[in-house]
Amino acid sequence: MNEPEHPHFVLSDGMYCHVLPEGFIVSKKNLPEERPVQKDSPDAMAILFLSAGIAIATFFIAMCVITGFYVVVAMLGALDLLMIYSLWRTIGYSHTNFIPRADIVGLKYNRRSFGYDSFIVYYTGKNGKACKRRYVIYDSQECLDNALGVMRAEGLLK
Repeated sequence: MNEPEHPHFVLSDGMYCHVLPEGFIVSKKNLPEERPVQKDSPDAMAILFLSAGIAIATFFIAMCVITGFYVVVAMLGALDLLMIYSLWRTIGYSHTNFIPRADIVGLKYNRRSFGYDSFIVYYTGKNGKACKRRYVIYDSQECLDNALGVMRAEGLLK
């Protein structure tokens, strides 16, 4: 027997955000058999790679300053600043695939002129920790309209 249709929308990474009565689940198109475990921590691999990239770029900036290659210093400095900004954005958000609906405190829609639109879901994590999770919507008007419609129909977005 087919699983009943439920509201969902496409995320920028090709995954789907399923909006169910028990909460938000991020998975492939089909729902997983078991519900994912809630994790309130940021993406550890992204933090590791960004930190390593920042360290390597900073080392090369220092070496280029010593040798006098200031054009390379400017380019590596811009790259270093971009990685620092990305690290700052990554650390501030959890990377959980499940948020119980009872834990959701608020939802904010971020409209972008350039880049992807997104929802920021504020929720109470384990041990009462205040957390937030960013859901970046796939870059098409059809997906954006679908995501806004799902959130409005579920009463999460005014």
